[in-house]
Amino acid sequence: MNAVQLRRWSRQEYDRMIEVGVLTTEDRVELVDGEIVTVTPQNSRHATAVQLTEAALRQAFGGECVVRCQLPLALDPGSEPEPDIAVVPGSPRDYWPS
Repeated sequence: MNAVQLRRWSRQEYDRMIEVGVLTTEDRVELVDGEIVTVTPQNSRHATAVQLTEAALRQAFGGECVVRCQLPLALDPGSEPEPDIAVVPGSPRDYWPS
């Protein structure tokens, strides 16, 4: 019996699938370590918690960091998750796709 092997996707391939419409916003997926994973829809309580957390982090960090809320974050060639909140160094322009 042959073992099943997963096909890992690169961030470039994943972005291209979105660009040509293979994946859409309705698919609710993210790329994590080369795998396309399904994410669960948010409910109202979760959304409120995310908004409150974002506001608190922006106040706490001021302009020292970038607080990104539910945005894709290119971590490496095989990952582009969309975390609820990410506090990252630099400026928003540092996260422009290359």
